[in-house]
Amino acid sequence: MRASFEPVRHSAQLQESVLASEQELEVVASVAELVTRLYGVAAGPATERDGQDDSGLTNDFTFDRAEPPFAVEVTRLRDDFENPSPEEQCNLEDRLRRLLAKRDWPPDWTLGVRPETRLRSDLEPAVEQMIEWMLAANLNTLGPATYTHDVSSDLIHRMGQRFMRDCERARMAGVILIKRAEANGLRVIPVAEFSDSKSLQRPLARAFLKKTASLGRAKARGYVTMLAVDVQREDASGYLGEGTKTPGFPVEIDHVWLLVRGLGKAFHAKRDDRRLQMIDLPNA
Repeated sequence: MRASFEPVRHSAQLQESVLASEQELEVVASVAELVTRLYGVAAGPATERDGQDDSGLTNDFTFDRAEPPFAVEVTRLRDDFENPSPEEQCNLEDRLRRLLAKRDWPPDWTLGVRPETRLRSDLEPAVEQMIEWMLAANLNTLGPATYTHDVSSDLIHRMGQRFMRDCERARMAGVILIKRAEANGLRVIPVAEFSDSKSLQRPLARAFLKKTASLGRAKARGYVTMLAVDVQREDASGYLGEGTKTPGFPVEIDHVWLLVRGLGKAFHAKRDDRRLQMIDLPNA
Protein backbone atom coordinates (compact mmCIF):
# COMPACT_ATOMS: atom_id res chain seq x y z
CA MET A 1 0.00 0.00 0.00
CA ARG A 2 1.46 3.38 -0.94
CA ALA A 3 2.80 5.58 1.84
CA SER A 4 1.20 8.74 0.40
CA PHE A 5 -2.17 8.19 2.06
CA GLU A 6 -3.78 11.32 3.46
CA PRO A 7 -4.93 11.43 7.11
CA VAL A 8 -8.54 10.39 7.56
CA ARG A 9 -11.44 12.17 9.19
CA HIS A 10 -13.93 9.30 9.29
CA SER A 11 -13.99 5.50 9.49
CA ALA A 12 -15.45 3.07 6.98
CA GLN A 13 -19.16 2.34 6.82
CA LEU A 14 -20.58 -0.79 5.27
CA GLN A 15 -23.45 -0.57 2.86
CA GLU A 16 -26.49 -2.72 3.61
CA SER A 17 -25.54 -6.29 2.86
CA VAL A 18 -27.31 -8.41 0.26
CA LEU A 19 -25.08 -11.45 -0.10
CA ALA A 20 -22.33 -11.37 2.52
CA SER A 21 -22.55 -13.41 5.69
CA GLU A 22 -22.43 -11.81 9.11
CA GLN A 23 -18.94 -13.24 9.57
CA GLU A 24 -17.70 -11.66 6.33
CA LEU A 25 -19.20 -8.31 7.26
CA GLU A 26 -17.56 -8.38 10.69
CA VAL A 27 -14.19 -9.26 9.18
CA VAL A 28 -14.24 -6.64 6.44
CA ALA A 29 -15.40 -3.95 8.89
CA SER A 30 -12.42 -4.77 11.11
CA VAL A 31 -10.06 -4.67 8.13
CA ALA A 32 -11.39 -1.27 7.09
CA GLU A 33 -10.78 0.08 10.60
CA LEU A 34 -7.30 -1.44 10.70
CA VAL A 35 -6.42 0.10 7.33
CA THR A 36 -7.62 3.44 8.67
CA ARG A 37 -5.61 3.06 11.87
CA LEU A 38 -2.41 1.82 10.25
CA TYR A 39 -2.38 3.87 7.05
CA GLY A 40 -4.77 6.74 7.66
CA VAL A 41 -6.96 5.80 4.71
CA ALA A 42 -10.52 7.07 4.44
CA ALA A 43 -11.95 3.72 3.34
CA GLY A 44 -15.53 4.83 2.66
CA PRO A 45 -18.35 2.31 2.16
CA ALA A 46 -17.67 -1.28 1.13
CA THR A 47 -19.23 -2.57 -2.08
CA GLU A 48 -20.05 -6.25 -2.35
CA ARG A 49 -18.84 -7.59 -5.68
CA ASP A 50 -18.57 -11.37 -5.98
CA GLY A 51 -19.37 -11.21 -9.68
CA GLN A 52 -22.86 -9.87 -9.07
CA ASP A 53 -22.47 -6.80 -11.27
CA ASP A 54 -20.94 -6.08 -14.68
CA SER A 55 -17.58 -4.98 -13.30
CA GLY A 56 -15.84 -8.31 -13.93
CA LEU A 57 -14.66 -8.30 -10.31
CA THR A 58 -15.28 -11.37 -8.17
CA ASN A 59 -13.91 -10.07 -4.89
CA ASP A 60 -15.96 -10.20 -1.73
CA PHE A 61 -15.65 -6.44 -1.21
CA THR A 62 -14.09 -3.38 -2.81
CA PHE A 63 -13.57 0.04 -1.27
CA ASP A 64 -13.87 2.28 -4.30
CA ARG A 65 -13.77 5.64 -2.53
CA ALA A 66 -10.47 4.96 -0.79
CA GLU A 67 -7.31 6.50 -2.19
CA PRO A 68 -6.04 4.26 -3.59
CA PRO A 69 -9.04 1.90 -3.80
CA PHE A 70 -8.60 -1.55 -2.30
CA ALA A 71 -10.20 -4.96 -2.70
CA VAL A 72 -10.68 -7.55 0.04
CA GLU A 73 -11.17 -11.30 -0.08
CA VAL A 74 -12.37 -12.93 3.14
CA THR A 75 -11.55 -16.51 4.10
CA ARG A 76 -11.17 -18.46 7.32
CA LEU A 77 -8.94 -21.07 8.87
CA ARG A 78 -10.81 -23.63 10.94
CA ASP A 79 -10.07 -26.82 12.82
CA ASP A 80 -12.56 -28.96 10.92
CA PHE A 81 -10.03 -30.30 8.42
CA GLU A 82 -7.90 -32.04 11.05
CA ASN A 83 -7.62 -35.70 11.99
CA PRO A 84 -9.87 -37.46 9.45
CA SER A 85 -11.75 -40.43 10.80
CA PRO A 86 -11.04 -44.04 9.70
CA GLU A 87 -14.34 -43.99 7.82
CA GLU A 88 -13.28 -40.90 5.86
CA GLN A 89 -9.97 -42.56 5.06
CA CYS A 90 -11.72 -45.71 3.77
CA ASN A 91 -14.05 -43.58 1.64
CA LEU A 92 -11.05 -41.81 0.11
CA GLU A 93 -9.39 -45.12 -0.67
CA ASP A 94 -12.57 -46.39 -2.35
CA ARG A 95 -12.86 -43.25 -4.49
CA LEU A 96 -9.23 -43.47 -5.55
CA ARG A 97 -9.55 -47.17 -6.42
CA ARG A 98 -12.47 -46.34 -8.69
CA LEU A 99 -10.42 -43.56 -10.26
CA LEU A 100 -7.52 -45.94 -10.96
CA ALA A 101 -9.87 -48.50 -12.50
CA LYS A 102 -11.57 -45.85 -14.64
CA ARG A 103 -8.22 -44.62 -15.97
CA ASP A 104 -6.98 -48.21 -16.43
CA TRP A 105 -3.98 -47.43 -14.24
CA PRO A 106 -2.03 -49.91 -12.07
CA PRO A 107 -3.99 -50.61 -8.85
CA ASP A 108 -1.15 -50.88 -6.31
CA TRP A 109 -0.06 -47.65 -4.64
CA THR A 110 0.82 -46.36 -1.18
CA LEU A 111 -0.23 -42.79 -0.54
CA GLY A 112 1.07 -40.81 2.45
CA VAL A 113 -0.99 -37.78 3.44
CA ARG A 114 -0.63 -35.29 6.24
CA PRO A 115 -2.92 -35.83 9.22
CA GLU A 116 -3.90 -32.20 8.81
CA THR A 117 -5.69 -32.26 5.49
CA ARG A 118 -9.09 -32.56 3.93
CA LEU A 119 -9.82 -35.90 2.32
CA ARG A 120 -11.94 -34.29 -0.38
CA SER A 121 -11.75 -31.23 -2.57
CA ASP A 122 -8.18 -30.61 -3.78
CA LEU A 123 -6.67 -33.86 -2.53
CA GLU A 124 -8.11 -36.30 -5.06
CA PRO A 125 -7.28 -34.29 -8.21
CA ALA A 126 -3.80 -33.69 -6.76
CA VAL A 127 -3.25 -37.44 -6.29
CA GLU A 128 -4.53 -38.11 -9.80
CA GLN A 129 -2.17 -35.53 -11.29
CA MET A 130 0.84 -36.90 -9.39
CA ILE A 131 0.14 -40.48 -10.46
CA GLU A 132 -0.27 -39.33 -14.05
CA TRP A 133 3.16 -37.70 -13.92
CA MET A 134 4.66 -40.80 -12.31
CA LEU A 135 3.32 -43.10 -15.00
CA ALA A 136 4.41 -40.76 -17.80
CA ALA A 137 7.93 -40.47 -16.37
CA ASN A 138 8.14 -44.08 -15.15
CA LEU A 139 8.71 -43.03 -11.52
CA ASN A 140 8.16 -45.38 -8.59
CA THR A 141 8.42 -42.73 -5.86
CA LEU A 142 7.38 -39.08 -5.84
CA GLY A 143 7.11 -36.64 -2.97
CA PRO A 144 5.60 -33.28 -3.97
CA ALA A 145 7.86 -31.48 -1.48
CA THR A 146 10.95 -33.58 -2.27
CA TYR A 147 10.66 -34.05 -6.02
CA THR A 148 14.09 -32.52 -6.57
CA HIS A 149 15.50 -35.56 -4.75
CA ASP A 150 13.14 -38.08 -6.37
CA VAL A 151 13.51 -36.89 -9.97
CA SER A 152 16.69 -36.19 -11.92
CA SER A 153 17.39 -32.57 -12.78
CA ASP A 154 17.29 -33.42 -16.47
CA LEU A 155 13.85 -34.98 -16.12
CA ILE A 156 12.56 -32.04 -14.08
CA HIS A 157 13.78 -29.73 -16.84
CA ARG A 158 11.98 -31.77 -19.49
CA MET A 159 8.74 -31.93 -17.49
CA GLY A 160 8.91 -28.18 -16.95
CA GLN A 161 7.09 -25.55 -14.93
CA ARG A 162 3.74 -27.30 -15.07
CA PHE A 163 5.16 -30.31 -13.24
CA MET A 164 6.65 -28.09 -10.52
CA ARG A 165 3.36 -26.21 -10.12
CA ASP A 166 1.44 -29.48 -9.86
CA CYS A 167 3.85 -30.68 -7.17
CA GLU A 168 3.28 -27.48 -5.19
CA ARG A 169 -0.50 -27.87 -5.46
CA ALA A 170 -0.25 -31.49 -4.30
CA ARG A 171 1.90 -30.43 -1.35
CA MET A 172 -0.64 -27.80 -0.38
CA ALA A 173 -3.44 -30.36 -0.70
CA GLY A 174 -1.71 -32.61 1.83
CA VAL A 175 0.14 -35.18 -0.27
CA ILE A 176 3.47 -36.21 1.28
CA LEU A 177 4.57 -39.21 -0.75
CA ILE A 178 3.26 -41.59 -3.44
CA LYS A 179 4.94 -44.94 -4.08
CA ARG A 180 4.29 -47.73 -6.54
CA ALA A 181 3.57 -50.96 -4.67
CA GLU A 182 3.92 -54.56 -5.80
CA ALA A 183 0.66 -55.76 -4.26
CA ASN A 184 -2.10 -55.01 -1.73
CA GLY A 185 -3.94 -52.45 -3.86
CA LEU A 186 -4.18 -48.83 -2.80
CA ARG A 187 -3.54 -47.75 0.77
CA VAL A 188 -3.72 -44.29 2.33
CA ILE A 189 -1.45 -43.77 5.34
CA PRO A 190 -1.47 -40.61 7.50
CA VAL A 191 2.13 -39.50 7.99
CA ALA A 192 2.99 -37.19 10.87
CA GLU A 193 5.98 -35.02 10.03
CA PHE A 194 8.65 -33.95 12.48
CA SER A 195 8.19 -30.34 11.37
CA ASP A 196 5.43 -27.91 12.32
CA SER A 197 2.71 -29.88 10.54
CA LYS A 198 0.03 -28.09 12.56
CA SER A 199 1.39 -24.61 11.92
CA LEU A 200 -0.46 -21.97 9.96
CA GLN A 201 2.07 -21.89 7.14
CA ARG A 202 0.50 -24.42 4.78
CA PRO A 203 -3.12 -23.39 5.46
CA LEU A 204 -2.12 -19.81 4.70
CA ALA A 205 -0.34 -20.86 1.52
CA ARG A 206 -3.49 -22.73 0.46
CA ALA A 207 -5.55 -19.61 1.12
CA PHE A 208 -3.12 -17.57 -0.99
CA LEU A 209 -3.51 -19.97 -3.90
CA LYS A 210 -7.28 -20.07 -3.60
CA LYS A 211 -7.68 -16.28 -3.69
CA THR A 212 -4.97 -15.38 -6.18
CA ALA A 213 -7.18 -15.30 -9.28
CA SER A 214 -9.90 -13.01 -7.92
CA LEU A 215 -7.43 -10.62 -6.30
CA GLY A 216 -5.35 -10.65 -9.47
CA ARG A 217 -8.31 -9.33 -11.45
CA ALA A 218 -8.72 -6.50 -8.95
CA LYS A 219 -5.01 -5.69 -8.99
CA ALA A 220 -5.10 -5.44 -12.78
CA ARG A 221 -7.82 -2.78 -12.33
CA GLY A 222 -5.63 -0.70 -10.02
CA TYR A 223 -6.84 -1.92 -6.63
CA VAL A 224 -4.57 -2.57 -3.68
CA THR A 225 -5.36 -6.19 -2.84
CA MET A 226 -5.92 -7.69 0.60
CA LEU A 227 -6.60 -11.16 1.94
CA ALA A 228 -8.46 -11.10 5.26
CA VAL A 229 -8.24 -14.37 7.20
CA ASP A 230 -10.62 -15.09 10.07
CA VAL A 231 -8.45 -17.47 12.14
CA GLN A 232 -10.75 -19.88 13.97
CA ARG A 233 -8.15 -22.30 15.28
CA GLU A 234 -7.49 -23.01 18.92
CA ASP A 235 -3.77 -23.50 18.27
CA ALA A 236 -3.33 -20.14 16.53
CA SER A 237 -1.58 -18.47 19.46
CA GLY A 238 1.17 -21.09 19.31
CA TYR A 239 2.13 -20.16 15.76
CA LEU A 240 1.42 -16.46 15.50
CA GLY A 241 3.55 -13.75 16.98
CA GLU A 242 5.27 -10.47 16.25
CA GLY A 243 7.90 -11.09 13.59
CA THR A 244 6.60 -14.48 12.42
CA LYS A 245 7.02 -14.77 8.66
CA THR A 246 4.11 -15.63 6.41
CA PRO A 247 4.54 -17.82 3.31
CA GLY A 248 5.73 -16.15 0.13
CA PHE A 249 3.17 -13.72 -1.25
CA PRO A 250 1.85 -14.14 -4.78
CA VAL A 251 2.34 -10.94 -6.76
CA GLU A 252 -1.45 -10.57 -6.89
CA ILE A 253 -1.74 -10.05 -3.11
CA ASP A 254 -0.41 -6.91 -1.45
CA HIS A 255 -1.53 -7.35 2.17
CA VAL A 256 -2.67 -10.10 4.51
CA TRP A 257 -4.68 -9.55 7.68
CA LEU A 258 -5.06 -12.39 10.18
CA LEU A 259 -7.89 -11.73 12.61
CA VAL A 260 -7.71 -13.89 15.75
CA ARG A 261 -10.80 -12.73 17.51
CA GLY A 262 -10.36 -15.16 20.39
CA LEU A 263 -7.13 -13.32 21.25
CA GLY A 264 -8.47 -9.88 20.41
CA LYS A 265 -5.52 -9.44 18.07
CA ALA A 266 -4.90 -8.92 14.38
CA PHE A 267 -1.67 -9.68 12.54
CA HIS A 268 -0.64 -7.83 9.41
CA ALA A 269 1.98 -8.61 6.76
CA LYS A 270 2.66 -7.26 3.30
CA ARG A 271 4.37 -8.60 0.23
CA ASP A 272 7.57 -6.62 0.69
CA ASP A 273 7.75 -7.42 4.43
CA ARG A 274 6.35 -10.85 5.30
CA ARG A 275 6.95 -10.45 9.04
CA LEU A 276 3.71 -10.22 10.99
CA GLN A 277 2.90 -7.07 12.91
CA MET A 278 0.55 -7.53 15.85
CA ILE A 279 -2.27 -5.01 16.31
CA ASP A 280 -5.17 -4.84 18.75
CA LEU A 281 -8.45 -5.65 17.05
CA PRO A 282 -11.12 -2.91 16.97
CA ASN A 283 -13.49 -3.18 19.91
CA ALA A 284 -11.38 -5.96 21.47
